[in-house]
Amino acid sequence: METDEARRIKALQDYRVLDTAAEEVFDSITELASAIFKTPIALVSLIDEHRQWFKSKVGLEVSETPRSVAFCDHAIRANETMVVPDATQDPRFKNNPLVVNEPFVRFYCGVPLRTPEGHNLGTLCLIDKKPRTISERERRGLEALARQVEAGLEMRRRLVLLEESLETQRATQQSRELLASMLVHDLRGPLTTITLIASGLHTEGPALEQDLEDLVLEAERSQRMLTDVLDICLYGLGQLRLRRVRLVAGPLLTAVARRVAARARVRKQTVRVEPSTEDLNLDADPELLGRVIENLLTNAMQHGPVGGEIVASASRVNGSVRFEVRDQGKPLSPEARVAVFAPFESGAGPHGSHGMRNVGLGLTFCRMAVEAHGGRVAVEPGASGGNCFFVELPIDASA
Repeated sequence: METDEARRIKALQDYRVLDTAAEEVFDSITELASAIFKTPIALVSLIDEHRQWFKSKVGLEVSETPRSVAFCDHAIRANETMVVPDATQDPRFKNNPLVVNEPFVRFYCGVPLRTPEGHNLGTLCLIDKKPRTISERERRGLEALARQVEAGLEMRRRLVLLEESLETQRATQQSRELLASMLVHDLRGPLTTITLIASGLHTEGPALEQDLEDLVLEAERSQRMLTDVLDICLYGLGQLRLRRVRLVAGPLLTAVARRVAARARVRKQTVRVEPSTEDLNLDADPELLGRVIENLLTNAMQHGPVGGEIVASASRVNGSVRFEVRDQGKPLSPEARVAVFAPFESGAGPHGSHGMRNVGLGLTFCRMAVEAHGGRVAVEPGASGGNCFFVELPIDASA
């Protein structure tokens, strides 16, 4: 029987990042972490069977160490952010070669990097040569940056899969042009915002904290968009692979709504999740399904009125789990309810049925991801006005 550790090592190999050069996205995160938290060393560390090696590093010369001496190995086993204020006072580490000798580790803080299935691949970590502490706010900031590393690793996995698929299938010039237009269309806005925010990160104090929060939100938005594009391409090539696990609908919906609520507050909107009266279990890919829900919530936020409310719910309907996202925007026409799931559609009229141009690819991704699960996604008029976007996925009758 395959052990949890064997599954973890297999998951690491699936990301195809072993011994490859560090991409700029990981380097920018470690550099940012080192600057913000004022530590001489920041690392993206991945734990292999017998070693830890560094996908990206700031302030450290070596590229790997034995797993037996790795602080990060303890962090992934703890399955939560691990803080060591002074390694010389910690029985686990006081005789560790990395403490006794170079780089003379004293302070350590590591956030596990998880796959969508929950396997810990490694950590984003901070190291200092003198004892120190980390505040709760700083810890949350580091965890937010760790989410960016996770998203980068996941996109890397998808890119490799897409490249392999294109090598075995003839890609037409038309498909290449479509991919280019998708990238330009959906990523121009958020990437411009990221550049502007990053250029102002020389500030200090509360202003820096707000800049970091804005940067993380925009980075998450652009990464979600890019991953949507990659998955649309993989779906068209028949290579969109579901990684199903047993999950409960309510907690997933609540977690996604909490992430979107931070962006909604900018428009003075509220996101409310109606409590479910029962545990709704289903077999689904948590990363894909979470992104479907996030796209529907983001769509409602972008096209609903300033100050409006977005309501999300999960329920059991005719042997399926039904997720609903209800907005207060202008109701879609019957024709637009179908067209809105096509690429770049925005509904009828010069500004779309929602009053805005360019819905983009988010809803197209939703349709493809839900269909890959054997479910359906659609939109109908809301009971109290607006629109009700819903997803119905098959549920195990024994659940």
